[in-house]
Amino acid sequence: ELPYRKVRLCSGDIGFSARHCYDMDVWLPGSGEFREISSCSNTGDFQAKRMNLRYRPAPKEEAKDADAGKKGGKKKKAKKPKPQFCHTINGSGLAVGRTL
Repeated sequence: ELPYRKVRLCSGDIGFSARHCYDMDVWLPGSGEFREISSCSNTGDFQAKRMNLRYRPAPKEEAKDADAGKKGGKKKKAKKPKPQFCHTINGSGLAVGRTL
């Protein structure tokens, strides 16, 4: 089992599109130091806006009219929610040379 650590990078060390970035470092006894073997970034909706990647949330339950308790009360149709941009995550695979 290799010792590892998760490192959250500061805003000066991440790209302009990322909101958060984490590196996975593993102790490499041969070099006597921790080395990054993987990285993962949360880019929020930045990339989704560039490629117009959206989803439509599930509609909420039907709203009842104020007179719904009375005889013949009608239910209002639920409004179709507007599409929203997805949030994306970027993750690098493991660096094979460092992992081995």
